[in-house]
Amino acid sequence: MFPATTSGFAFERLRAMPSAARIPGAIFRSMVLRIALAGVALASAAAVEAATCTATTAAVQPRNWSAASTWSCGSVPQDGDDVVIPGGATVILDTNSNRIRTLSISALGTLRGDNNNRRLEMDGGNAPDITNNGTLDIGAGNIATLRLRNDVQLSGNGSWTFSVIDLNSRALSFAGGSTMTINMSGAAAPIINAGDLVSPSAVTWNFTGTTAQTLPNSGNVIYGNLSISNTTGVTLGSNGLTAATALGNLTVAAGARLNNAGRSITLAANKSLTLQADAILNLTGTTTMVAVTGTGTKTFAASSTVIYGGGNQSAVTAETYGSLTLSGSGTKRLRPGTFTIAGNLSVTGVVYSGAVNNPTVNLAGNFSNTGTFNSGTGTFTFNGASTMAPQTLTGAATFTNMTVNNTGIGLRLASDITVTTAAAGTLILSTGRIDTQANSLIVTRNCNASGPPPVQRTGGWVFGNLRKTFPTGTPVTCDFEVGDASNYTPLTSVSFTSVTTAGTLQGRADAGDHADTIANTSGVDATNSVNRTWTLTLPGASTLAFAANTYSATFNFINPGDLDGSPTPAGFIVARKAGGEWTYPNTSSATATTTTATGVPAVGGFGEFAVGAPKLLAAFA
Repeated sequence: MFPATTSGFAFERLRAMPSAARIPGAIFRSMVLRIALAGVALASAAAVEAATCTATTAAVQPRNWSAASTWSCGSVPQDGDDVVIPGGATVILDTNSNRIRTLSISALGTLRGDNNNRRLEMDGGNAPDITNNGTLDIGAGNIATLRLRNDVQLSGNGSWTFSVIDLNSRALSFAGGSTMTINMSGAAAPIINAGDLVSPSAVTWNFTGTTAQTLPNSGNVIYGNLSISNTTGVTLGSNGLTAATALGNLTVAAGARLNNAGRSITLAANKSLTLQADAILNLTGTTTMVAVTGTGTKTFAASSTVIYGGGNQSAVTAETYGSLTLSGSGTKRLRPGTFTIAGNLSVTGVVYSGAVNNPTVNLAGNFSNTGTFNSGTGTFTFNGASTMAPQTLTGAATFTNMTVNNTGIGLRLASDITVTTAAAGTLILSTGRIDTQANSLIVTRNCNASGPPPVQRTGGWVFGNLRKTFPTGTPVTCDFEVGDASNYTPLTSVSFTSVTTAGTLQGRADAGDHADTIANTSGVDATNSVNRTWTLTLPGASTLAFAANTYSATFNFINPGDLDGSPTPAGFIVARKAGGEWTYPNTSSATATTTTATGVPAVGGFGEFAVGAPKLLAAFA
């Protein structure tokens, strides 16, 4: 058609052709090959219209990108071509593409990668450049890279999944009114190289999968809504998130983890933070909680966890948390306000500092401490409601003001726990028992202190060891708010005429007759007894001393629930076992539910106590 000897003549003729008569791209490429074979240098193809390459819908699907038979243009799409994947066609990107101009995927059409990280090269510049109303999947399992060779605009309401977007110093944008979700999965660095990424606030970026991901450091990457769904974790880049780069809501989805890498997070005005079930937000460095403004809110699912895992973090904010973990190093200072914790509070190897701002803490889950715990004077309320498991307190700690308002099984101590300081504080027993197991609940403040009493009870009790501090004075009388697993059966009016050396005394009440009563060796009739055993002991380091070397105590029981047979409480005796011997102090002031022992000698220790009708021992029969 054109002379093979004069390339200038051939291309001048091409340039001179009117637009309507220009040669279709597929035919032109065949002609170029012939000209080249004839030794004519190809000067330019600019005058030739790009081909439109439409993928076939014929069986068998899927088809490979690299196969000429896949395309209506008769060859693999070339630089500048427009690619169309219609409904019913599925194309596998099994080779690096040429620099295509536009890509259009219709409803029920699919383009996916072959998981060998091929490149989808977009020349763009003809917005919109990628229109997807079907499925574009080059993410995890189908990994490929979208590489920008020009500015590219996205549009369409299809399914979008990428592993890597290479900005390549170009700009990625969205058509007006876009609301799609962009899923990013399968690559540690999902957005690479310099460039601009500008999203409207209604576009959602969902970082997902199980390959840990790190967001780009560039401040020119602007997200709309940001969803973290990656269960291994997503880590922020060096610029963190600001109101200018996080235009929408931030959601850490169920089971996912977001690490802020010590960078601050501030959302745009009126936008919100949500942690779904089992989500984790890990705040490190010296950073504080995500900042929201205007009508923005922070919502934490009960099973979510916020970790302050950096160094000194001076602004642990008062929120309605799921679980709260304080770890890393240094001091974690709680801000003023009320901390409502639906899950667990863990203090792991750091200093819990509540003494500066004295926050109120309401904890429904477990407490653990392996660091240094300074509660401050704010009230610490244990308000769990589980009927399946108790709230467990692990690791020694001191609570200045502690309230027990557990409507479920109650509390369980896995370590000694101290309530009140020597100078201040109150233990309020409102609802629920405290099961100390082999440990002790220790009330440091003097048991008869003036002002609000160190222990106030409207309900609940200590099931196990309750240790109280007796100051010097004349007289000194204190109660032990104890009971067993089911009932409140305290030791009351434990009284010394004169305490000469201050010290601690520990009391408890246990269900069931004393073993010696059952064996008929205690002096109490097992068939007419109170099914309960009380114990008073001096803790190992106690220095408690008192004049006259005797004391009195009142034993409380349930009538008729604790009684064997049909005894008459007015005729009960108190038997005390100390140093292996049973003795029988005087009794007085008996009621239907109490028996008081007086003049109890301290010789041999305080001992174990049984109450009931007397039984003539075999030795004296």
